[in-house]
Amino acid sequence: MNNNLRASLVCTAFIMAGCADNKPSPPTEKMVQSATVKADNQSQLLIQGWYDLETSTTRPSDTQLRYITPGDTTKTAALKTFQFIAMTLAGGGQVQSFSKDQLKGHEVSGLINPSLDWLTPRVSAIFKAEMEKLPVKNYEAPIVIKPLVWKLTYKNLAGGDDNYQFAMLTTLSRLGKDKEGKERYKAIECSAQKVDVREYTLPEWQANNYEKVTKISQEIMDNCLKKLADEANSFLF
Repeated sequence: MNNNLRASLVCTAFIMAGCADNKPSPPTEKMVQSATVKADNQSQLLIQGWYDLETSTTRPSDTQLRYITPGDTTKTAALKTFQFIAMTLAGGGQVQSFSKDQLKGHEVSGLINPSLDWLTPRVSAIFKAEMEKLPVKNYEAPIVIKPLVWKLTYKNLAGGDDNYQFAMLTTLSRLGKDKEGKERYKAIECSAQKVDVREYTLPEWQANNYEKVTKISQEIMDNCLKKLADEANSFLF
């Protein structure tokens, strides 16, 4: 191979490597709704709904209710064991451990996470009233409502306790700059950890089309809205 051809191939390899390095990362979230809230004094603020997307390292937002059973853990553990044996026979390797909270489980078709539908009009009303107390301003950075977790997870793999635990997490946040140009961030969590949530068996949770899930979810969001009403002014920097 002559020197010119060798040099050409080396340059091509570096260019291809550079292209690979410069390849944009896949998106990790997406906006699913956006609306402008206008106060009577003409102040304006965007209220947006966002979902996290599934990536190689993160789970997507729970747009539907899902539940995780002991069988899901058993299946995953069996797969991990098989992978470990295969890697050992192939000369070694490492199989990542997992927890039940990382499992996808089963989605409940048609039972949609109520966060955006329930919170959006109520959050809008809170900020409309709050903006009317302040000087006129067009707030550029939006309020972001992001549902993250909405699931039921078995409590005990070993048996003796058939209850399932309910988890919900939706965030209300705003990232922007104050009048001095300094970056500011404010957030509130609508979380099952903020209220007293009882545990039930899976059939009890499933009764009447998951009536308990719906009721508790609304209690969690209403509790969150009370906190937002008290702290709304601190979002409007």
